[in-house]
Amino acid sequence: MATSSQCEEGCSQDEWGFLCRTRVAPKVILFAWKCCHSALRTQSNLRHQRVEVNGICLVCGAMEDGLEHVLMECTFARLVWVLSSIPWDKVLRNGLVVEDWMRQVYMKLSRSDFDIFLTSKYV
Repeated sequence: MATSSQCEEGCSQDEWGFLCRTRVAPKVILFAWKCCHSALRTQSNLRHQRVEVNGICLVCGAMEDGLEHVLMECTFARLVWVLSSIPWDKVLRNGLVVEDWMRQVYMKLSRSDFDIFLTSKYV
């Protein structure tokens, strides 16, 4: 697990403190950071980098496989939300960019629920 001091070395406490205060594996924090920076290798990001992909979600077949789809809209993502203990109404994206959405969820959930939130997104 990452400690606050380990995380502070790689990010500003003001900017990323909400991720640094979690009690999750470092790979989950890295995943969340990549989400906030649109750095996940989704089909749409690959197309943007001129990699030849069809852009269709490999899990559910949706026409656009962007970050928002992977995190919230895909049938698999929805199933993870339904099966998690996180209250759905507290994590709705409401059109926010992913970084702002994660900050908002951090403010609404308890620390342990936010850890579950991040880990469920990583899965």
